[in-house]
Amino acid sequence: MSEEIWDGVIDLNLKSAFLCCRAVIPHMKARRYGRIVNVSSGIARGTGRVAGTAGAVLPYASAKAGVLGLTFTLAKMVARSGITVNAVVPGFVLTEPGARVRDWFEGLPAEGKEALLARTSMGRAGEPAEIASAIVFLASEEASFVSGAAIDVTGAA
Repeated sequence: MSEEIWDGVIDLNLKSAFLCCRAVIPHMKARRYGRIVNVSSGIARGTGRVAGTAGAVLPYASAKAGVLGLTFTLAKMVARSGITVNAVVPGFVLTEPGARVRDWFEGLPAEGKEALLARTSMGRAGEPAEIASAIVFLASEEASFVSGAAIDVTGAA
């Protein structure tokens, strides 16, 4: 793998989260209130499945694990400023038709689809709305004492 590919994946999946946090935290501190919800991946915990070769998955898994480290550390740093920082950790989610993951899944033979879904404890893929619901909860007042947490939305993968 080239360093360019590594850097591109890290920038897209980890540096972007850092830059977003860095941009909003001063405003949240001024208001003494804020909610940050980062998105990691089950692959960061070794539970996710990503299409491609193991080598191609390495920078993605590393970046998404880094998102968890960013989340846990940042939560401690800004806790007294009224800001919560959490992460959602999606498992295998079937995105909308036409999206890369959906197209890849739809291109599998029936036995490949069944084998992939059988790896999840619930025997099915997640839905985008299920991920969104976890994010909405973490952004809500009901989660005001939840910070430094990573909620797995993996179907018990």
